[in-house]
Amino acid sequence: MSRRSCFPSPRLLSILLAAGIGLGGCATTTFTDSDPAYRLQAEPQALPAAMPGSARVAVRWTQVITPAAQSLLEEHWVPNSNDVVWNNPVSLSRSDSRPQVYREIPSDSAYYAAEFARLLGRKIPFADISLEPLVLDVENGRFVYKPLVRNRFPAQMVVDMWMAPLTHRNVHPAMQITYSVTTAGLASPATCGVLAFKPVRNIMPAFDAQDCGRLEPRDVPHPDLIYGFATEEPQFSTPIPLKQGLPFAPGQAVGFPPTYEAFNSPYLEKSGAAQFDAVKDLSNPTLEELAKDVADGLGRIDQAQATQAAWRNYVAVYDPALAQRLQSGSMQPADSGKLQLITQLADAERAWINMQDQAVLKTLLDGDFGKSFRATRLAMDKQYQKQQMMGWASAIAMMGTMGAASALGSAGSSMAAMQANVQAMQIAAQSMSDSQQASEAFYQQFGAEIAARQQVVEVSYSGTVVKVQAENLGKLYAELTQLYQSRTSGAAPKKTARKK
Repeated sequence: MSRRSCFPSPRLLSILLAAGIGLGGCATTTFTDSDPAYRLQAEPQALPAAMPGSARVAVRWTQVITPAAQSLLEEHWVPNSNDVVWNNPVSLSRSDSRPQVYREIPSDSAYYAAEFARLLGRKIPFADISLEPLVLDVENGRFVYKPLVRNRFPAQMVVDMWMAPLTHRNVHPAMQITYSVTTAGLASPATCGVLAFKPVRNIMPAFDAQDCGRLEPRDVPHPDLIYGFATEEPQFSTPIPLKQGLPFAPGQAVGFPPTYEAFNSPYLEKSGAAQFDAVKDLSNPTLEELAKDVADGLGRIDQAQATQAAWRNYVAVYDPALAQRLQSGSMQPADSGKLQLITQLADAERAWINMQDQAVLKTLLDGDFGKSFRATRLAMDKQYQKQQMMGWASAIAMMGTMGAASALGSAGSSMAAMQANVQAMQIAAQSMSDSQQASEAFYQQFGAEIAARQQVVEVSYSGTVVKVQAENLGKLYAELTQLYQSRTSGAAPKKTARKK
């Protein structure tokens, strides 16, 4: 029997994983034991030179959940996840669920997305990676994602990640993840940009194939990563063409079998220690393999097609008329120089934001947030081992009496502090009046200190180096816009230094 032919339902998959119940010879297994066809047997091929003005990969995850989405998660997602468990051997009941477990989604997602970004940085330069967290919201009874941080420059690929915490009181620290990998619609028309996904079914939101060519990777539709947990069944288009196994190939989507990452106790013990080095000792086979797949896939897509739509949008930020001429092909003699300048501005913008991303990544993995997450995960594993020894009924009763924080012992305070940090981000982002303010709130909340925000970036153009210093995105955008206008209008730029 093939792995895909016996996929469990989304509800069954979520709960069986959470409860630690194996599916025997069916679809779900640990990554280490997964189908070899979905693991690259060689290291990624050498990448072509990077596309000027563009990032290679944008990494996105759920960082903020709006009150409307919180209500929908509590009302439907947790009960739907637990429904199937009522009749299984674990003998969980409705009272065993954790109705506010959605509060763990941002911290789980942020931590593991940071792990993925660092592991991807072992395959490609981190300067080519962009961190772009999302807001989970609700429209018309369905979950929708909106950007918390959306960078303006193009990205060749986008990796969207959804981390599903346990919806009942079992505290087994397995990582449950669904994800999608997308490029621009023009680079993979048959799939509207989708290159790979790991939901539990091959489903896609309805899309118009004629519109796909105009969509950049951040905007293409992708398989619903939280399928089955809303108020009613959505309407889907014809399933997209599937590719059985790796590597990625434009025109088909690799549909990964569901797996989960069950960390072994020795690694949890090592990573939970205060002196753990999350730079050299980080290990996560599922995310390591995904990083390898993405790095290899970058060499299999057409970079020009992957960035064309986003590049046109970026040009329009500085010069709408130029963007229109670029789209129509009616370029003027001076336009080539303008496009070169805009490319330099995009690279300067990427460099400034990359400094923020490095600081954020350091906080999420190396700072108190990362240390608290790993300490809590270790405590969860120790509690899980106790559960295995004392029996499920006694363990669940104990968890119900003591509460999660008490059962986790000294790590409970770390977990509470970590969640308080995430909650502060929730409140800050929801109070922001525009996306630029929300982006700044994210950078400040997650450790991009003022030193990082005051770094100087340089724009090299026509024999001069123009230095730009900005303490926030608004200032950066204003400085870059002023530079473009002064250069293209003939006025002398500010803060210039002769190129040596």
